[in-house]
Amino acid sequence: MAELTNNHKNLLRASIAGGVLLSGLFAWLGYQDYQAREEALRQVAEKRADLDLADAQIREIPKLEERIIVLRDAINEYVRILPDEKEINEFVTSSASSRPAPGSRSRSWTTRTRGPAPVATSRERPRRSIAWSTSSPSKARARSC
Repeated sequence: MAELTNNHKNLLRASIAGGVLLSGLFAWLGYQDYQAREEALRQVAEKRADLDLADAQIREIPKLEERIIVLRDAINEYVRILPDEKEINEFVTSSASSRPAPGSRSRSWTTRTRGPAPVATSRERPRRSIAWSTSSPSKARARSC
């Protein structure tokens, strides 16, 4: 075989280096396409999940419509039963006119202790309750002892 000249050796080295560089370029381009494909597949999976969620919400619409109808019926029933603003004002006016005169004693809320009056220490307090009384507070205390 004939010996290669220095010029041929350099040409062979340049060809090998060019081939390696060209192969590396194609490998990099292939890897970029692979990454773009994987990203597109991930986005498709996300969109499918969003579509499944939307389909589930669409399937819930008849139940929600039924619930809305029931709630509307309940509201209409409340509107029919509860007084309106005019009736409330009439009630307040009539109750204000039927109030007892100031200074007269009628039913009043009083507080009283249960049982005999305990001796309160610095850490203990007697138990108190609210009692309905038709007399003055002092008579209610006397009656509870």
